Amino acid sequence: MRIKLYLDEDVDISLAYALKQKSIDVLTTQESGNKRLSDSEQLEFAVNNKRVMFTHNKRDFLLLHKSYLLEGKSHYGIILSDQRTVGEMLR
Repeated sequence: MRIKLYLDEDVDISLAYALKQKSIDVLTTQESGNKRLSDSEQLEFAVNNKRVMFTHNKRDFLLLHKSYLLEGKSHYGIILSDQRTVGEMLR
């Protein structure tokens, strides 16, 4: 099974382009028209589309992850990353 990523609006869109060059299935909030959704709505969108959330918003998405666990809900994963250059994130 291949990972399908969903990048939130905090992630440099250049990363999406670079990942797509490596044949990785990536969707951004900009491409999906979800730029104005809340963090919980973004995660819900990722779940509904069977995608792993990729974000720099570590604090809020860690809380969302904990909330999902407490509610017995599941998601397809959340990648919490520091803001780095595109090259560093690709590695």
